[in-house]
This record gives sequence, C-alpha cells and structure tokens, in this order.
Amino acid sequence: MREYRGRMAGSARQAMRMLSRRGARAAAGRNRILFFAVLFCTAAMAVIFTFSTGRIQAEQIRSVRQAGTAASTCLDRADMSQYESIRSLSYIQAVGRKTYAGRAVSPKGEGYVCRLSALDEVGWEVMESPAYTEIEGHYPTGEQEIMLPLRALDDLGISRPREGMEISLEVEKGLFEKSRETFLLSGWYTDYTEVSGGEAQGYISVAKLEDWGGSLKEETELLILQRDTLDGQQAEERLYRDVGLETDAQRFTGGNTASYEAVRRLAGGYGTAALAAAVILTGMFFLIYNVMQISMAGDVRQMGLLHILGMTDAQLRDFYLGQLKGSVLGGVLAGTALSAILLLTWVPRILGEKYLRDWGGAESVTFFHPGILAACAAFALLAAGGAALPVILRAVSLNALEASAYTGGRPGKRRKRRAVTGEQKRRRPRSPKRELVFMAWQNVTRHRGRFLLTVLSLSLGMEAALGALVVARGADYRGAVAKRPDFVVAGSSCYPAEEGEGDLGGNLEKDPFLTGKDGFSLLYDNDYDEFSPISPEVKEQLLTAEGVDQSSVKLAEGGYLSPAFSRKGLEPLNDSGDSVEELEEEYGSTGLPVEVMLGADFCTVQILSEEEIQELTDFAREQDMGLDMDSLAGGNGVLLLHDHILSPAREKLARESVGEPITFSALWTKEERERRMEATQEELEQMGEVQRQTSQPLTLCGYMNTKAEGFPDFPRSWHGENILYFVTSREGFEKLPTEAKTLLVELDAEDGREADVQKDIERITAAENRKRDEAGEAGVFFISAGDLLEEAGSYIFVSNLVFAVIAVLLIFAGLLNYFNVCVTGILSRRGEFDMMEKIGMTRRQQRWMLAAEGGFYVLTAAVLLLTAGSALLAVLGAVMERRISWFAFHWPAGPAALMTAGLFVICLGVPFLACRRGSLSR
Repeated sequence: MREYRGRMAGSARQAMRMLSRRGARAAAGRNRILFFAVLFCTAAMAVIFTFSTGRIQAEQIRSVRQAGTAASTCLDRADMSQYESIRSLSYIQAVGRKTYAGRAVSPKGEGYVCRLSALDEVGWEVMESPAYTEIEGHYPTGEQEIMLPLRALDDLGISRPREGMEISLEVEKGLFEKSRETFLLSGWYTDYTEVSGGEAQGYISVAKLEDWGGSLKEETELLILQRDTLDGQQAEERLYRDVGLETDAQRFTGGNTASYEAVRRLAGGYGTAALAAAVILTGMFFLIYNVMQISMAGDVRQMGLLHILGMTDAQLRDFYLGQLKGSVLGGVLAGTALSAILLLTWVPRILGEKYLRDWGGAESVTFFHPGILAACAAFALLAAGGAALPVILRAVSLNALEASAYTGGRPGKRRKRRAVTGEQKRRRPRSPKRELVFMAWQNVTRHRGRFLLTVLSLSLGMEAALGALVVARGADYRGAVAKRPDFVVAGSSCYPAEEGEGDLGGNLEKDPFLTGKDGFSLLYDNDYDEFSPISPEVKEQLLTAEGVDQSSVKLAEGGYLSPAFSRKGLEPLNDSGDSVEELEEEYGSTGLPVEVMLGADFCTVQILSEEEIQELTDFAREQDMGLDMDSLAGGNGVLLLHDHILSPAREKLARESVGEPITFSALWTKEERERRMEATQEELEQMGEVQRQTSQPLTLCGYMNTKAEGFPDFPRSWHGENILYFVTSREGFEKLPTEAKTLLVELDAEDGREADVQKDIERITAAENRKRDEAGEAGVFFISAGDLLEEAGSYIFVSNLVFAVIAVLLIFAGLLNYFNVCVTGILSRRGEFDMMEKIGMTRRQQRWMLAAEGGFYVLTAAVLLLTAGSALLAVLGAVMERRISWFAFHWPAGPAALMTAGLFVICLGVPFLACRRGSLSR
C-alpha cells in the first residue's frame, strides 16, 4: 500500500477506514444531502404510518363504543351445532353467545332501566367489554349477581356503587311475566350507546338465565366477528353458503367490522390503503435513490481509479459503503429520535384528547409503535442500500479503465447522434440564450434513463400529495353535513325513550330516522286516523318562515294504516316457523288477524313523486329485482321497503309474492279510541268490532331492500327492521281510506340566514310541543345540520389534521426530492463547470443553463401530472365515492399550482444561490 503521512498503515482494514473517511470528506456535500434525505424519509414515514394507525385505532374504538359491541354480524335463534360450525370457519375471528333475559323496570313506574342479557366468556371478553370504559368488578358468575352500567345505577338512585351491594329490581321476563329479584352487584362500567339513542345493557349470570328458563345452547344470539378484510355483505353471503339454517326465518345480519369501517373512512378500504402505502414507500425510496444516482458517474470514476490502484471488488464495495455509513446511520438514528419525540408528546395530546373526547377518552389508543419505527428505520437502511447497489454493480461490471472514464452515457451511440445533430444544427445559427437552452436540453437528454426516472419520481411524489389532499377534502365530515338539509322537522313518539329514538344525527353516516321500534311503539297513544306527525299549522309556519329557501323544501307525506295481506304476500314476513295458513288455523278462533300475530298490523304508507318512482324503477331494473314497477307508477300498487330483513330463502318468497292483492284499513278515529279506552269490559262487548274503512285491493308490487348498494336517496320518516314501510304514487294513495299527512319536512335556509331560521324553528316546535303535551300527543323535534357540525367539531378537526399532516409531509417530500436532485447535480458536475469557466462561460450563463435544465424537469413532471396524474386522481375519486357515501371529488388545482410553482422556485433559486456563494466548480 502507498505511504500515508510518511508511514504505512497497520492493516488493510485500517487503510480501508482511512480511505473511506477521506472519500466521505471529499463527498461531504452529497453526504449531507443524503443524511437529511434519510432523516426525513425515516421521520416522515414514521409519522405518516403512525398517524394513520392511530386514527384507525381511534376510529375503531369510537365505532365499538357507539355500537355497544365489537360484533359485526349476528345470527338469531341459533343452536350449538350452528355455533360450532361458525367457529370452525377460517374467515371468522371469534363467536360469542348472547341470550336476552328480560328488562329491569324503572322504579319511576314508566319505561325501563336497562335490558338484561347473559353472555359466554367470548361474548363478554371479545364482543361486549371493549365497548365500555371504567369497568369495575367482574362479570356475574353467581346466580344472583348482576352487572350494570353507571347510567342504569343513576336511574336507580345509586351514585356510589360498591361490589356486593344488594339491588332490588322488578324484572319483566316476558309479555305478561314480571317478578321482583334481589341481586348482588358484581361490577359496573360506563357505556356510550346513549349518545345514539341505544338502550342501556346490563348482564346476569348464565346460572340466573337458566333459572329463568333460558339457555345459551338453544335459541341464542350468536355474536360474530369476521375477518377485517371482509365487508358485511361478503361475510353474510359466505355464512349463508357455509352454515345450515334451521328454518327460513333464521337470518344473518351482516355488517362491517370496526376495523374495516375505520380503514374505509381513512383510505376507502384495505386495497386502496395498501396502494397508498406502496406509493408513499416508493416516493420515499426515490427521495434517497435520486441523491445516489445523480452522483453515480463521479462515484464510479472514483472507484475505477481505486481499482487501477489494486483494490478488489469486495474492497471497492466496502469503501463505497463506508463513505455512506455515517450519513445513512446518522440519518436513521436522528429520524427515529425525532419521530419518537413527536409521537410520545405532541401527537397524543393533539389527537387523543380531541378525537375521543365524547367517547371515553383515548387512554387505550397507542400512537407510539416501536414496531412501526423499527420498520421505517429498516426501510430507510434498505432504501439506501438499494440505491447504492446500482453504483457498486456498475463499478465492478466495468474494467478499471472504463470505470475511471465513466460518464454515465453510451459514448459510441451518443457520438454518432451528436455528430449528425451538430451537422444539422450548424445550418441554423442560434442566439446566445437559445444556445444555453439547447445546451440544457442536451445535458438533460444525455442521461435519458436518469431524466425519466427523476421525472417519474417527482410526479409520483406530487401525485401522492395531491391524492392525500383529494381524500382529505372529499372525505371531510363537513361534506356529510353538507349533503343533509339545513333543518329536518319530524314527529317523535310517546313510547318511553329507553326504547330508543333512533340516531338523531350523532353518527353523520347513519340514517337519522332508523329506529328499532315497531309500528305499535311508533304510534303509541297516537294510533288514530287524525294523528299527523307535522300538523297543517306547523307545516304552514315552517314554509312561511323568513329566510327559508323555498326551492329546497322537501316533504314526506303519507299516513298510517292497517294492512291486510294475502297468504302468499305475507309469507316473507312470517318468522314464526309455521306457515301463514297454519297460523290462521291455530289462531283463527281468537278473531285476531295473522298480521297482529306477526306484528304487521300497523304500517306507514308514503307518497312518492314521479321522479322518485322513476329512480326506484331504474334501480329495480339495474338490480333485476323482478318487481311490478308499472303498477306502482300507475297508481294501482304499493311497494314494501324493508331494511334488509329477508334471508335468501325469504327473498325468493318475496319474488313470488309480486302481484298479490293487498288492502288497507284506516285506523280508528280519535273519538272512537277515547270512547273505547274509557269503556268497561261489558261496554266493549256491547260495542262490538270497530268498523273501519277499507280500500279496494291494490297490487303488492314486491319487496325492495333499502340496504342494497345504490338505493336511491329520498326523504323517509321513521323506518327500521320492525316497521312496515310502503310507498305508492299520489294517485295510489288517493285510493286509501285516509287523508295525506305530513310525516317530515326538510328545508334549507338562505345563505347567511341559518341562525334566524333556526330561531323560528325552535319557537314553532316549542309552541307545538306545549300544545301537544296538553292534548297527550307525541311532540315534534328538529335536527340542525349546524348543530351536528358543531358537535362533531373535535372529530372533524382531528380527521382533517391527520390528512393535512400526511399531505404536507408528502408535498415537502416532493419538493425536497427535487431540491436534492438540483443540489446533488451541481455538486457532481464540478469538473464540467470548471471546464466551462475555462472556455469562457460566465457564472450568469451557468446559472441560466442550470435553471433551464430544471425547467425541463419541472415542465415534464407537470405535463405528466396533468395528463396521467389527472386520470389517476379521477379514478381515486370514483373509488372513494363508492366507498364513502358523502365523498365529493374536487380537483386540487390550487395545491397542484403551488407545488409546480415551488418546483420552479427551486430550479431557479438553487443555481442562483450556488452562484452567489462562488464558482460552481469549487
């Protein structure tokens, strides 16, 4: 080896270290850029993926607490064979058992304290307990033990519960079966279903359930949690295929898992989330790769000279990696430390406290994931190694002389092309400025592969950032509120509130008029023909209020009646296990219609406009439902809308029921109802049956599932699994024995008049409720989009913050990538600039030549972004619109222009600053 400072190195290893240090000092500029690139890559990936993971986890917790269970799919009236069969399926994570036991009656004499159920171990540990916080005590094991939510204890007047205390409850175990029980409190917890109108849930032991005649082995409800990558419809279809049902009345009720919903709200689904992650990783890889490749020619020449001096291929590899080791490892460690500080301090305070403020806090949300940090650090190391690999392979693939003279091009082919081009160009003299532009173009196209790769990486980074902005803006929860009317006014029910009033807007994705009530509960104490949820006076006052945009007003009109089906028409609703004919024979002596036995004695009939009927007709034809939509449009039929209550076997029965006759009878009058309610049993016998007006037979046009994808959106009143909901045309409704009532009113305020209109609505509804309280009628209420937006303020802030941070990091990554390309390119071309200065090129000319080179990069990336990038963004928008109901695609013209302008600033600014500091050749 050669002498170094007058003495020989002690060993080849020490000599290699010395050479690596000298090489690192010689490439200090490139290595500093590499250090910051690796640092940013590590920190940005850690923050992006941890932000995303934290948001998914928080969204998952929110969904579970809001639903009161982690179960996504249910099967009612199941037995042990079905339980074991479902447990064995590969796409099922867990199955729990739950049996309803009864309700605890409120000591106030009206309503209930809570439902009482019994669970098996999986049902409690996996399905139900994740929905609660502040759990104290244990699940009931002794026969008289009970576990209650804190709000149920508050209703019982217990403010300081203690384990083992006695609680006396009146329990309603059946329709007419009540008993008083003394329980021992085994535990308590805080639940969150009250926000969405859900009933409180308490638990008894399995021993107590069996003492009351129940069982977890027969007629039990199975709580099913499928694999997160399966949506509810896919899981339901597979379960129907793989699990045998005891009767046609049994059905699976499928839904998405909380994790699936969280990923869907963030990125549209697991597929798009994986694609987004791949794009981000690719962009971060190019951030490091471009730094290495632009200085590749100089690195190969350096190793070629060392090869001439006798270094082996292995020594060349160690020498090159030794130069990079300090920058890469330093960048990884610094990026990891910076990420850890952010994720342990700032992120939990900003995201956790605000995101789950109304859902029990974010104590269980983890924003610091060592595994994610380690994976990001490992990726940065692998990216640096992968970027260095082509340099090493190129150096060892060439002989020493070729490597020492390497310029990155293919000399023979380029010289021939350059000679021909030069001959042609000499015929057309250029001005000095045009000559600089031509030189810049020649410099750019001299390494076409590097040029195209750099442009693709720039475009990819910009596309990723713009994609994040598209998702952030389109998925903003304010869009869900914007799609709703400013105000909705509807009627409530006199039935006790513990039964649930539906979700009055707490969940912005959920239909606010979806309820678990049946027709009897909906019309409780108001089951007479004259009852109108919105009286004509209130309707008039609402429509004439100052500031109301009259063009936005939508009314849901119709009425409440009693339907009478044919046997074939009623069979799809029959969940008794016997046929309708058998039910008629068994209960015919009671004088009650079968509809009463099946809870189908009350229904809502809504009037649809011609446009709404046409939308339903188009939907039915697209889905090939086999419905009689002509009779519906012609005013001769009614269509039954249901909330996915039919199993596949009953769907077949529903198709067969199309065309069956159906009649409707008016409810009794208010006068008749009051007279009979006050009469004695003897007087009732003397009065005989109530004489009701009945319509002529209409055509049952079929059953339509409102949960099917693509179902048209139009205003509907209270509906749910237990409510019969018919629609018909106005001509069809005129054939029914009742007058049309207003079921609900939707309206918007004129711009800037929202507060004034809300004050008027508050005044109108308050006055109406005072009058109805005196008359014993159900009141009215209203939903304000502005109030919903205010309630969801923290959630919207955090959701937008997550997307904003991701978008800003990706935008900065794209700008940093181009900055690195510019600076590294200048540093790697010092010899070239030295020669140019010697032949007379001024620094000003060098600066404008470099600016022109940068301009070619930027213009090409911008063109690619506007063409292929626009198409990709449009595809992303279409996918998200299918996944998120309120998603609205907006082309991010402003951010795209700002990013392009930022690239132009860099391509002009970097050469200017380099020239200000001194000669580019230094």
